[in-house]
Amino acid sequence: MKMKRILYPVELSTPVHHGLPAAAELARRSGAELLLANAIDFPYPYMSQVSVSFDIERYYGEMEEAVERRLREAAEQTGEDVSTRTIILRGNPARRIVELANDEPVDLIVMPTHARKGFERLLVGSVTEKVSRLSKVPVLTIPPTDEPSTGLEINRVLFPTDFSDPADSALDDALAVASEFGADLMMVHVITIGDQDPGNPDWAFPVIPTEHLDQIERAATGELESRERGTPDRVSVTTRVVRGFDPSVEIARVAAEEQADLIVMATHGHTGLMHALLGSTTGKVIRLADCPVWTVRAN
Repeated sequence: MKMKRILYPVELSTPVHHGLPAAAELARRSGAELLLANAIDFPYPYMSQVSVSFDIERYYGEMEEAVERRLREAAEQTGEDVSTRTIILRGNPARRIVELANDEPVDLIVMPTHARKGFERLLVGSVTEKVSRLSKVPVLTIPPTDEPSTGLEINRVLFPTDFSDPADSALDDALAVASEFGADLMMVHVITIGDQDPGNPDWAFPVIPTEHLDQIERAATGELESRERGTPDRVSVTTRVVRGFDPSVEIARVAAEEQADLIVMATHGHTGLMHALLGSTTGKVIRLADCPVWTVRAN
């Protein structure tokens, strides 16, 4: 992996930066500079309607002092063998992080995710998810663990694909990471056998007949095997076809079953109404998976 700059956004609200050791490990392996950044967003846009005078510059000044202390603490945790630089931004965090990644430019953004359970885990958005969807450079999301993280250990990489060009655009990254860490790579395809209407749980879309599913599975297996033949010998590659209702749920399940240390997949980067209507399989995988997820913006 050839990288010159890695960006790690540091949050004030997170006491333990569980994603920082992974960012530092990748910077150490590639010799990249690690950028530690924070975007300060003024949370009260309606203050102009308040009669009491408010000094917004004083607010930013005090916040920047607190942020600078936190960034220095983060830099000290990376170790002396990692070159770091601290950056303080103003504005919407997701937007400013993406802009910074383009301006520098950086080769990878590493961000932590927050632990959520049940429906909250499925429905609540986050700065991390927005960045992974909007960024033109790959984003590595790191979920919290019960034990303190000491780095990034990758022995098994999972690469989900629906055989589209956008999905396959992440294959090069999956192979590069697997090669760098000496990890095995598993390619997986999910056959959607049916789906359910969230607004009417008692009604489901028609399910594909079993005999047709068997034919589809054989065809999918052939597609995976053709991609396997095109991979370099230095990476051990296996394939798997699974059936399920929701690709994101199945991908997270397979990652847990196969004890994957990393999922590498593409994101389409839909925004606005298109994102609201189509949702994001990649975004749901980020929220559901217990392992890190490396997302690549499809061209």
